[in-house]
Amino acid sequence: MRRRRFLLPFLLAMPIVCVAADPSQEVWEVLTQVASALSARNPQAVLAAFDPAMPGYDRLRDSVTALLRDADVQSAVELESDDGNGEERTEELDWLLNIRVDGDATASARREQRVKCKLRKSGKKWLIVAFDPLDFLTPPRK
Repeated sequence: MRRRRFLLPFLLAMPIVCVAADPSQEVWEVLTQVASALSARNPQAVLAAFDPAMPGYDRLRDSVTALLRDADVQSAVELESDDGNGEERTEELDWLLNIRVDGDATASARREQRVKCKLRKSGKKWLIVAFDPLDFLTPPRK
């Protein structure tokens, strides 16, 4: 009991250190989760990172769903630039997709492209609100 009395005033006198979240790291985690979800053929997880109010969202949803329904995708992303603040960030990425269409090797494709996206914080969650080029995630043409 005596020890507790001693520690309580000591603990109350200690400065409280709050670690602020790093917006760059949070955004990077969202983007790498999208890349992982593509590789895992999980369209729901891919689309969860996008704001449904984003221009072109319906087209993106249809493309991602078709792509992952019909193909195995290996996805890798590399950060080229990161700019913004704790509410809005703009990212430039070098994104690589290796797409192998189920049952049709001739429809397979390798895509590597500079992708630009804008993310905005919505509550505690970062959402992609712009993605360019939007057709990067479309299935290969047959």
